Amino acid sequence: MRIHNPARLNADYLIKEIEPQVHLGEPIYSTDFEAVLTGIKKRLKRRVSFDILKINNQNYVTKVGVRVPNSNYYTCMIGELEVNRDITTFGIKTFRLHKERYNYNWGNEWAGASITTKIPRAVSIVSRIETLYDHELIKLAVADVANDAQIEMHRPKAKYDAVDKQFQDRVTGFRDGAAKATVQLLKELIEASKVGRLVNLDPNNSVLKQYEEYCNERETLGETVEHLGERVAIQVLKLFNRDEINMAYYPMDTGNSRYICLPSISHLPETIQTLMHTVNIMGEHDEWNDNKKCSVGMSQNPKSTKILAEEHYVLFVPKDEADDLVARITGETTHVPE
Repeated sequence: MRIHNPARLNADYLIKEIEPQVHLGEPIYSTDFEAVLTGIKKRLKRRVSFDILKINNQNYVTKVGVRVPNSNYYTCMIGELEVNRDITTFGIKTFRLHKERYNYNWGNEWAGASITTKIPRAVSIVSRIETLYDHELIKLAVADVANDAQIEMHRPKAKYDAVDKQFQDRVTGFRDGAAKATVQLLKELIEASKVGRLVNLDPNNSVLKQYEEYCNERETLGETVEHLGERVAIQVLKLFNRDEINMAYYPMDTGNSRYICLPSISHLPETIQTLMHTVNIMGEHDEWNDNKKCSVGMSQNPKSTKILAEEHYVLFVPKDEADDLVARITGETTHVPE
């Protein structure tokens, strides 16, 4: 059975250029660690290599990253955690498998990891972990921001729809005597209607001031919603260590993201390039995650530990223009070679 759930993927697994560690002589692998790595190579027919991630003071390798050709991410990390009475304990940490326990003996670094003292078991676990290739990564990244994109794209309409309820809450609440002022205004209107006369409303009544603010806000938001019109979220992302640009569409009804791969930003439609530029210039930083947001789109903070792409935009494209883009994306979806 292959292990393929990618729920714990983050930047810790991204393969980076590793600076050579200062040590005396060649790194040394313990007999058991060497046996684990050899067993993995045999099971995967040598389509695997290991990056040294940690060495102890005796020059023994204690942690490696497992990498497969054409993947930007380590499939997992393997650690030699302890040797006690000739029994070696190994930790295997991967974004595809998480044990709901905290390994108190080895700290947060190995929290959620699979722990075993059996060499065949360690080989078996690592060999069954599915490699993460670009095609899956793009789909993950696109799906990861889809809900937030929908919320942000429809935020002006949501604000407009909420105006009536907010006005109601303001004039019926007990804060600043709002309810009392509303009751007084109703009394004046009812008494005036009984005798068939026009009522001269007190201009200082707080309800009248609230109503004027409500009308102005509703008109302003209504104009914004009408100006923006119906829009579609189109995503643009560039993966780490890749030159290509991907333009993607995520249909909320099916959740089956589609994308096309383009050689560079210059190959993107002019509309998309313009919106990207607008987000870069006009986008304001979100206080919670430092993503950039504005009325035409959003971009992810490239320093976030959870980001899956080096550059990632969600752009809110007018529907009449987006229809052609969606047709192009869904009709020409290409897979990055694995």
